[in-house]
Amino acid sequence: MEVSDEMVLADGALCSFGENLQHWLTDETARDQFVIHSSTGLEVYWNSTGQMEPELVDHRPFFTQKFVKWSPQGTYLATVHPPCASVWGGPTFFNPLMCYDHRKVELIDFSPGEKYLVTQCVSFSNL
Repeated sequence: MEVSDEMVLADGALCSFGENLQHWLTDETARDQFVIHSSTGLEVYWNSTGQMEPELVDHRPFFTQKFVKWSPQGTYLATVHPPCASVWGGPTFFNPLMCYDHRKVELIDFSPGEKYLVTQCVSFSNL
C-alpha cells in the first residue's frame, strides 16, 4: 500500500509535509557529503568512493563571513554571520529553515538528537 506525501484535510484542502530533510540519506550510491568554506564562498560536494573528483552539489559565493557546521546526523548545515546564526536543510542544504538573532556568535553546537541549537558569544563588549 502506497502512502501519499500529501494529506487531505476535512475541508478538501491539501496539506504537504514539507521537504525531506534526510534527502541525502536516500542517495542511490550511499555517498557522503562534505562542505568547504573558503574566502570566496561555500561549496557542498558528494564524496564518492573510487572517484578522484568529488561532485559539486552547490556553490554559494560569499555565503557566510565566519564558519559553518554540520549537525551530528547531517540533517542541517549551520552558518554564522555577524548578526545571526542560520540553519539550512533539504535536498541541497541551501533552503533556509531558521535564522537565530544572536550577534557576534563565536561558537555553535547542536544537541546530539538535533533538537536544539546552542550559540555562544564570549566577548563581553557591547553586543
